Amino acid sequence: MKDEWEKFVVLLWDEKLLQLALFFDKKQDRIIGFEDFDTKRNRKIADHAFTSYFKSLKKGKKMPLGYGFCIFL
Repeated sequence: MKDEWEKFVVLLWDEKLLQLALFFDKKQDRIIGFEDFDTKRNRKIADHAFTSYFKSLKKGKKMPLGYGFCIFL
Protein backbone atom coordinates (compact mmCIF):
# COMPACT_ATOMS: atom_id res chain seq x y z
CA MET A 1 0.00 0.00 0.00
CA LYS A 2 1.24 3.46 -0.85
CA ASP A 3 2.06 6.03 1.77
CA GLU A 4 -0.99 8.22 2.56
CA TRP A 5 1.02 11.40 1.83
CA GLU A 6 1.45 10.35 -1.81
CA LYS A 7 -2.28 11.00 -2.34
CA PHE A 8 -2.10 14.67 -1.34
CA VAL A 9 -1.79 17.22 -4.14
CA VAL A 10 -2.27 20.95 -4.50
CA LEU A 11 -3.91 22.74 -7.44
CA LEU A 12 -1.69 25.59 -8.68
CA TRP A 13 -1.88 28.37 -11.25
CA ASP A 14 1.15 30.07 -12.71
CA GLU A 15 1.58 32.95 -15.15
CA LYS A 16 4.49 34.18 -17.18
CA LEU A 17 5.15 37.43 -19.02
CA LEU A 18 5.63 36.90 -22.76
CA GLN A 19 7.43 38.88 -25.40
CA LEU A 20 4.85 40.15 -27.90
CA ALA A 21 5.07 38.06 -31.06
CA LEU A 22 2.89 36.40 -33.69
CA PHE A 23 3.66 33.13 -35.48
CA PHE A 24 1.89 31.25 -38.24
CA ASP A 25 1.34 27.54 -37.52
CA LYS A 26 1.13 25.73 -40.88
CA LYS A 27 -0.27 22.52 -39.36
CA GLN A 28 -3.21 24.28 -37.70
CA ASP A 29 -3.43 26.97 -40.40
CA ARG A 30 -3.75 29.75 -37.83
CA ILE A 31 -1.80 32.55 -36.24
CA ILE A 32 -0.44 31.87 -32.74
CA GLY A 33 0.01 34.74 -30.32
CA PHE A 34 -3.49 36.12 -29.88
CA GLU A 35 -5.45 35.88 -26.63
CA ASP A 36 -6.78 32.31 -26.63
CA PHE A 37 -9.00 30.45 -24.14
CA ASP A 38 -9.55 27.42 -26.41
CA THR A 39 -13.26 28.14 -26.80
CA LYS A 40 -12.79 31.88 -27.43
CA ARG A 41 -10.11 33.73 -29.41
CA ASN A 42 -9.90 37.42 -30.22
CA ARG A 43 -7.57 39.85 -31.98
CA LYS A 44 -5.74 41.09 -28.89
CA ILE A 45 -2.07 40.07 -28.84
CA ALA A 46 -1.35 37.99 -25.72
CA ASP A 47 1.30 39.24 -23.32
CA HIS A 48 0.94 36.54 -20.63
CA ALA A 49 0.65 32.78 -20.53
CA PHE A 50 -0.97 30.90 -17.68
CA THR A 51 -0.91 27.25 -16.68
CA SER A 52 -2.83 25.19 -14.16
CA TYR A 53 -1.47 21.96 -12.73
CA PHE A 54 -1.49 19.54 -9.82
CA LYS A 55 1.66 19.20 -7.73
CA SER A 56 2.37 16.28 -5.40
CA LEU A 57 3.11 17.42 -1.85
CA LYS A 58 5.39 14.46 -1.13
CA LYS A 59 7.47 14.09 -4.31
CA GLY A 60 6.97 17.49 -5.94
CA LYS A 61 5.95 15.98 -9.28
CA LYS A 62 3.73 18.15 -11.49
CA MET A 63 0.83 17.13 -13.72
CA PRO A 64 -0.29 19.89 -16.12
CA LEU A 65 -4.01 20.41 -16.61
CA GLY A 66 -4.11 23.19 -19.17
CA TYR A 67 -2.73 26.47 -20.41
CA GLY A 68 -3.86 29.62 -22.15
CA PHE A 69 -2.69 32.97 -23.45
CA CYS A 70 -4.17 36.23 -22.21
CA ILE A 71 -3.72 39.94 -21.62
CA PHE A 72 -3.22 41.55 -18.22
CA LEU A 73 -4.02 45.21 -18.12
